[in-house]
Amino acid sequence: MALKPLAIRDLAEAVVGCVCAALARTAEEVPGQPGCPCRACAVPGLVAFGSCDDPCAAKEAGSQLSVSVARIYGSSLDEFPNESRNVQGVRGCTPPPLTALELVVTLLRCAPVMNENGCPPTCDELTASAQVLHVDMVTS
Repeated sequence: MALKPLAIRDLAEAVVGCVCAALARTAEEVPGQPGCPCRACAVPGLVAFGSCDDPCAAKEAGSQLSVSVARIYGSSLDEFPNESRNVQGVRGCTPPPLTALELVVTLLRCAPVMNENGCPPTCDELTASAQVLHVDMVTS
């Protein structure tokens, strides 16, 4: 089935919104848990993240939520979610019965690292960072 021109973009943006809403709900339930990052978007290809400076507020470490497309492939009702290997039409121009895509959701949060003197983060800092990671992992 042929897709509308903006179908994939709309789906990726909807997934960003859904994940953001879940992160915001969790932040209300768990004290100290950061919510949805201000950098939340659909991105082309691999995620680029180069700084823990938060562009939204100086009080929190930076983070980023992104959704990208890993692959798009043809499928069928009998084979979904597997890729169909059936040739569609004589010239291969007939679209497959279903078009499937694999989305990658990436949530990057900064974690404590050594300070300018080479001292490692404290156990309290590491424990707090681990809690944020673990809560993010079970957020739905």
